Amino acid sequence: PGGQDSHLVAPDLSTHIDSNYLLATHDHPPAYIAVKNDGWRVGPRDVLEKLDNPAEADEVDPKTYSFRVYISMETGDPRYLHLNTGMWIGSAIRKGTEGNVLAVTSFQEVWLMQVPVIYDAYRVI
Repeated sequence: PGGQDSHLVAPDLSTHIDSNYLLATHDHPPAYIAVKNDGWRVGPRDVLEKLDNPAEADEVDPKTYSFRVYISMETGDPRYLHLNTGMWIGSAIRKGTEGNVLAVTSFQEVWLMQVPVIYDAYRVI
């Protein structure tokens, strides 16, 4: 499991996020879930400058900026096929050097993974 992401940074430092990940659940055997995120991180320039500096990012109040994503998921594992047909939205915070956990839920915890961004993701349909 792993992934890649790309950022398109606008002159005002607003950032378009496009990421793709392959996640493994903690089930035995694990299920593999492909995740695609697409969204924006926006806010005041001074706040976005701090978010881009790992030494300062942990100290930024998440209420001072907006980080929203649309999430799609795909798997062939029968235990998680419901993820394929859902529409998911997420709110995120950017962390710097602090170790963090990603928890995606649909009234239940789906998986955990170490990442530098924390997402709360919810199925809307």
